[in-house]
Formats: sequence, C-alpha cells, structure tokens
Amino acid sequence: MSNEEKKVESLEETKLKSKEGKKPARKRVKKDRVSPLIKEINIMLETGKYSFGARRAKRELLVGETKVVILADKSKKEVKEDITYYCKKGNIPLITFEGTSLELGSVCGRAHPVSVIVVFDEGKSKLVEIAKNIK
Repeated sequence: MSNEEKKVESLEETKLKSKEGKKPARKRVKKDRVSPLIKEINIMLETGKYSFGARRAKRELLVGETKVVILADKSKKEVKEDITYYCKKGNIPLITFEGTSLELGSVCGRAHPVSVIVVFDEGKSKLVEIAKNIK
C-alpha cells in the first residue's frame, strides 16, 4: 500500500469511529444574534459625537445639549438615580443598556467600564427612534 492509500484508509476508519462513538458531533451555533441596540451604538460610535462617564454626563445634562443618554443597567445606584433625575428634568430620552458597565465598555471598544454614554449627535444611527419607542 502506498502512503496515500493508508491516509484514505485511516480517514475512513476515523469517520466510522466518530459515527459509532459515544459523543455525537456538536453542532455549532452562530453568534450573529446581536441586539439592535448594540448595532446602533456601534454605528453611533463610528459616525456620531458622544462622551463617556457619569460625571461628564451630569455636567452635559445640566447644559442641555444632549440628545440621548445610554445608561448601563447594573451601574451604581447613585449614578442611576442622578442620571435618571437629570434626564427627567431636562426631558432627555434615556436608554437602559441591559448589562454591566464592563459589557457596555466592551461594546464601545474600551478596556474599562463605561456606565454612561451621552450622545450629542447620533450620526447615522437610530438611537433617538429607539429611545422614543421605549417610552
């Protein structure tokens, strides 16, 4: 037998063994299920104007030039209370990101937690429409 015949024979044997094996082959699941909010945040980060951070968000909310605020759901209680208060006072839409501040930071491409994103110009994204649909 030549080397090629041995390789073909060994491949056929492994195929038979895998079919007879104890564990079935695991089907891979596609990870294309990204929420529409994350897609819009990524579009806004590429085309819009924004700022990160709770302290800066409070300052910008008092000035009143913001269009939308994105707040991490599992951020500190004091930050949540302050940001929601200023958003209600200034009649600015608030989007709650379902996740931690670390997850929001990773969505933004940052290696640190981001609890609040203040959006001045949404660019080509539809964050304002999403915020209106949430209310």
